Amino acid sequence: MAYRLREAIKEVPGMRYVVDNWPVHSGPGLRALAEVEMRHDTTDLNAEYGHIEETISTFYSRRGAAQRELLEARLCQVQDVQGSLSCLRGGAVRDDIELFEIKSFALRAMDIRAQLQALSFQCVELPDLDGAIAVLDPTGKRIPHFYIYDEYSDELRDARAALTQMQSSKTDEESIEQQRLHCVEIEDAVRRALTRRLQPYVDVLQQAHIAIAELDLLLGKAWMANALELTRPALGGNTLSLQGLQHPEVAAKLADRKLAFQRVDVALVEGVTVVTGANMAGKSVLLQSIQLAQHMAQFGLFVAAREAKIPLVEEVLTSMGDGQDHREGLSSFGAEMLRINGIVMASKMGKPLLVLIDELARTTNPTEGRAIVCGVVELLESRRIRTVVTTHYSGVNVPCKHLKVRGFQKDRVEGALGISNINRYIDYSLEEDSEGAVPQEALPIAELLGVDPELLECCRAHLAPSDT
Repeated sequence: MAYRLREAIKEVPGMRYVVDNWPVHSGPGLRALAEVEMRHDTTDLNAEYGHIEETISTFYSRRGAAQRELLEARLCQVQDVQGSLSCLRGGAVRDDIELFEIKSFALRAMDIRAQLQALSFQCVELPDLDGAIAVLDPTGKRIPHFYIYDEYSDELRDARAALTQMQSSKTDEESIEQQRLHCVEIEDAVRRALTRRLQPYVDVLQQAHIAIAELDLLLGKAWMANALELTRPALGGNTLSLQGLQHPEVAAKLADRKLAFQRVDVALVEGVTVVTGANMAGKSVLLQSIQLAQHMAQFGLFVAAREAKIPLVEEVLTSMGDGQDHREGLSSFGAEMLRINGIVMASKMGKPLLVLIDELARTTNPTEGRAIVCGVVELLESRRIRTVVTTHYSGVNVPCKHLKVRGFQKDRVEGALGISNINRYIDYSLEEDSEGAVPQEALPIAELLGVDPELLECCRAHLAPSDT
């Protein structure tokens, strides 16, 4: 079953922010947005990336701004008529409101079609709807208005004329009412006839509905590429490489506080990469940024990095957060072990995966926790599953790639240290690590934050000699 954007919004941290910043103007676009599917075909995705680049070139150049504004204004006028088209396909007689909506949709679509043709923009092709318009526009005025016109039926024209004559000559009310009902019967017959005449155009109207949605979403992708400083990813290869990676939502929140997000470089080969670092070292944000980049690429979006090389996967599997479920009686550890078991079972299927595990076994005792980390790393490494495991345990000495977060830079601290400014002095960049030792930063940071000296002294007394 296809994995859709509406699911990713709930499951991928930061995807809601991306979607909230995805400008969509039309009714068809809004309907289609949540149904966008995660893609797995390189050719298909590269074609979409090419369309984004052409859209940027056409509508986001200095000369294209006016055309973009005109196109956006026209898209705002396009209603979602999917329900009416479905009923029309089934042969149900449409009322005046629905016939008006279909006519208005067709006219707006043709205006957009003419604009795209004038610009030689071929990323999205709208079909010719003149046949459908002719059915609903017997006067040929091409205005978004609908009425059961006299031009539809000579009988209707004559009946209405007779009714007008009877009303002006003060004919008795009973006769006038009978004539009015006669007109209504003819109008109903006209609606049935219009429904039959429109049915051959249902497919082409449906094609236009889909094309309008594609155009709207494409225009939004191009806007985001500019506004969020996104980059076209190169697909394929054996290494997931993200240079200058950032998390758009976290970056925006930091910018609100006049702080800058530190972009990081990461390269993930096949097999496991263990990332060690103290608490507050940004390991969770790193995993979320990788997860978001992979999903954005496979949903046909540019990604939040300065350079990106992304192998496609069938699925992104994660174990992040608490996962505790009181309704099921699951502790944090129990929920985590069920997620890890699901990852291990999926790794047996032989399909390409990206696995992201945050602070594995952090809720159990250090001895068993370290053993669990080593066991999971060993198993996934043996299956060459591209995996990132973050941990604050030292001594994870299983053969695999090891990175560490550079972490807290005490020598850079100026003035008082507090929660509001501590991130200024943390270096979130990654470096190769052959020892797998976690930096001992907790007590120095606590001291700089002004924690009671007596408490700190008691804590230091319990450090093992190897930890000092």
